[in-house]
Amino acid sequence: MSTRLIKLLGVLLLLLVFPAASCALLASLNERYSQASLFILVVALAGVAAGMIWTLPSEKNRSTTSLADLMMLALGAWGMLIFLGMIPFLGVTHGRLTVAFFEAVSCATTTGSSQLSGQGDPAGSILAWRACLHVLGAALSLTTGILLFSHMNAQSPGYHRAGRFRIGLPRSLSAFPSVMALSVCFIMGLLIISQLTLMAIGVELRHAFSIAGSVATTGLIQPLTVEDVGLPIAGYVVVCVGLLLASINATLLFNALRAPVNVIWDAETLGFLLMIAAMTISLLFLNRDEFAGSLLTAISVVSTSGVLLNTENLSAPTPLIIFFAFVGGAAISSTGGVKVFRFRILLARTGHEISRLSQSHAVVTFQYRGRREDPMSVFAVWVYLITFAVVMLAILALFTLSGQSFAVAVQNSVGTVTNSAALLNFDSKEWVPGPVLNIAMSITMLLGRLELLVLAALILRNSE
Repeated sequence: MSTRLIKLLGVLLLLLVFPAASCALLASLNERYSQASLFILVVALAGVAAGMIWTLPSEKNRSTTSLADLMMLALGAWGMLIFLGMIPFLGVTHGRLTVAFFEAVSCATTTGSSQLSGQGDPAGSILAWRACLHVLGAALSLTTGILLFSHMNAQSPGYHRAGRFRIGLPRSLSAFPSVMALSVCFIMGLLIISQLTLMAIGVELRHAFSIAGSVATTGLIQPLTVEDVGLPIAGYVVVCVGLLLASINATLLFNALRAPVNVIWDAETLGFLLMIAAMTISLLFLNRDEFAGSLLTAISVVSTSGVLLNTENLSAPTPLIIFFAFVGGAAISSTGGVKVFRFRILLARTGHEISRLSQSHAVVTFQYRGRREDPMSVFAVWVYLITFAVVMLAILALFTLSGQSFAVAVQNSVGTVTNSAALLNFDSKEWVPGPVLNIAMSITMLLGRLELLVLAALILRNSE
């Protein structure tokens, strides 16, 4: 790994120092000194490591950035975030390493599912730490996605309308800190606005913070229901609008002042809204639920957040939830799932093949979003879908062997690989996953978030 990559990891280490120190202070104020010592350990490790990294000599001759460099940076950033992120959880998991590892991965991938829910409300410092990992994980997802797609000059996630983020191959690593800072500011801005609005309409501070953090990152900081919060009708509006903003293409939002119409009038956004409308209508037709509750459930499921869902009394059929959570949101967002643009590429390719069959002697080129598309993009989609299915079947087998019924195992396996807390649920009183399954779930959540095998295919494509 080059010195440039290592120094960028040092910048990310510094991002952990302030929130960890704040959590240590909060734990000390609540007289949880053993918990505070773990946060202080994170501050010490992050600070010392960042200091050592910045003493390294700078490279005189900067080589051209490749996709492999960006891949290594992303893997290093996620590994560092998870390693340091799991340390504070050791105090609430009674030293169980695999459970602490699972909690850190679940937060960093914005999945949000927790095995600690049976212990009652988490301490304020742990709640704040979960939110910190959610925010940094969501920002890493946006940053990595933006830089990867700009490398490939991709048409699918909206880069043809976001010239500001056409970052050239040699500049991508230099742009990493600025894009990361912009992503953090966007997520924190959405979190603060949502929290202040919820507090203004009567939601208590702790619940408002948990809901706002979950909305801004499309994760689940604390499992709450509408009944727990006593959410007024205005709160439904805040949560739904926040989840919509967090689930659509971030590059379009970053350019909203220059091209506000593109935020809504984008094929990927329209596809996401269509999915929400379809699930809302399905819930109204099947269960006769009220419109506000059906809309909130639909947005929470499609965005793979699971915020404010009462999973025990959820009236929606399980196959319906699995299907819509499987699709997910926009490509450049913190949502999980397969993502809308992949289905759009397959539909466009299907239309292209039908056109070729109907005009056998015509020369028809495959176009997507009005521009000629590389056939490798369709190949990459199929590689992802096949890999997705293989990983899901593997984790499904482990869930089944651990004693879960087949129906529950299917739901949990899809929830794991799509980073959806709406699907991945477990009651610690009835079923406790073992160390092997905890590690397997954590790796699967990382694969679902990072799409590692697809990225590897893109690296091979770049090197040819």
